[in-house]
Amino acid sequence: GDYAYDILERYQSGEMMSADSIKVNDSLKYVTPGGKVVYGGGGIIPDVFVPLDTVGVTDFMVKCNRQSLQVKFANRLCDQHRARIREIKDILIDKFDLYNHYGLGEGVSYRQTKMYKYLKGNIEVKRTQYGAIAVSVIDKDPQVAADMANEILVLLDSVKNRIDHERTIASYNLLKRQLEIVDAEVQRIDDSVQVLMQNGVFDFKSQSERVMQQYATAVAQGNTAGMKRLEDELKKMATWGPRSLTLYEEQAYFREYQSVVKIKMMNAIVDMDTEIPVKFVIERAIPADKKTYPKKSLIVLLSTVSAFILAVLVLLTIDKIRETPVTAVQSEED
Repeated sequence: GDYAYDILERYQSGEMMSADSIKVNDSLKYVTPGGKVVYGGGGIIPDVFVPLDTVGVTDFMVKCNRQSLQVKFANRLCDQHRARIREIKDILIDKFDLYNHYGLGEGVSYRQTKMYKYLKGNIEVKRTQYGAIAVSVIDKDPQVAADMANEILVLLDSVKNRIDHERTIASYNLLKRQLEIVDAEVQRIDDSVQVLMQNGVFDFKSQSERVMQQYATAVAQGNTAGMKRLEDELKKMATWGPRSLTLYEEQAYFREYQSVVKIKMMNAIVDMDTEIPVKFVIERAIPADKKTYPKKSLIVLLSTVSAFILAVLVLLTIDKIRETPVTAVQSEED
């Protein structure tokens, strides 16, 4: 009914985060005999509002989950680097000579398709419940399976470093362009501030307060010349003052942003010049001491026994069907 998406709607409207976001219908306002104001149509509003605990789950995370941003990012990253995934498969094929290992020589039709189908069905890379990456490889040769699993870990680490390196370079170039824009903006603001200083405006707030105090003193003393001079100063403040406030605020903001961009660029340079392994191997793959699949002889034996049992059941059923009409005829003759 209407309440099926009530919780979701409360999340979206912000009612779970702030009491001010709770909507009330003034037309359904009611005052209880005790003088308490309540509203109908929207449930009970508590006297003490306790917002959603955002220590573990922030509102930002809720919005990300609602829009499936993590999944979208992973899919986009995978699409961008799909060639690298294919590269890992090709390296495995060449290093372990898998075409000859599995009898897919030059004369075999669709051998590449068959090879990739094998790799897809017999190699599994998944995340465990503890956040680690588990690599499983099935092969007729246990040693080859173990070597391939260990090699995949090395290749994943290498590919991950290259992807990170490329993304760092892209980030650095983006930051460099941003810094150029910010530097130009800072220079423009500095030039404007220089014009203000040439017109005698250095600190609008303190200067205007000082001029007003001096003007009040001149008025009290009847100093006409001083009043005229200070009036000119006040006109100058009125002309350049508002602009100076805006410029100084912009100057502080862009200089702070300029520092942040420079720090990020320095971090990017360090990341580009440093290649840190991203893997920590908890347990290396070792050859299995037993086969994953049953022996062919056992499969043949079970198939033979199953076929024999099925044949016996079929024969018994046929004999039963044949006996039924014969019995009926004998009963009529008797």
